[in-house]
Amino acid sequence: MARYRTGLATRDRILDATAALLADVGPEGTTIQAICDKSDVRPGSFYNLFASKDDAIFEVLLETMRNAAARPAGTPSLDEFIDQWVRFVLDNPTAAMIYMRLGVTGAVNHTHIVDRIRHFQEKRVDYLAAALTGANAQMTVAEATPRAELVLATLNGLTIRYLVDPAFDLAAHVEVLREIATA
Repeated sequence: MARYRTGLATRDRILDATAALLADVGPEGTTIQAICDKSDVRPGSFYNLFASKDDAIFEVLLETMRNAAARPAGTPSLDEFIDQWVRFVLDNPTAAMIYMRLGVTGAVNHTHIVDRIRHFQEKRVDYLAAALTGANAQMTVAEATPRAELVLATLNGLTIRYLVDPAFDLAAHVEVLREIATA
């Protein structure tokens, strides 16, 4: 049991180091040696837990996407979705940075990451489209889907703006987005 806990602690240190490096230097600068140095783990221990750097990055990405893609339970609500998104960004700026950075640049050469990001994107669009049609009985899913895409794209853009300039008033801009989305 102690070996198992030690292995889990080592895995957590590696994933924490990977996340920190991804946020600081991106996927290009996140090398196995940098991960090992930052986590104080030898390469052999790294390879006991992960087959490659990409596997460690993918684990970090999956956890980040789970956090970013968590949806409120129950009836879809645009306000709940937006509130949860903003809380995620404000409470977890490092995770938000990793998600945005990998989504924009790091996933280009990794089809499994691209597929996962696309999957989460489609699920969020479906949720938002359902929220929009639920709020407006006259709106069809076909009409709501492009609007949902625009809401999500705007949230992504506002998130990037906030991450590069923490003085940016994310909450105020999100309020404008709410008004536009429901008009």
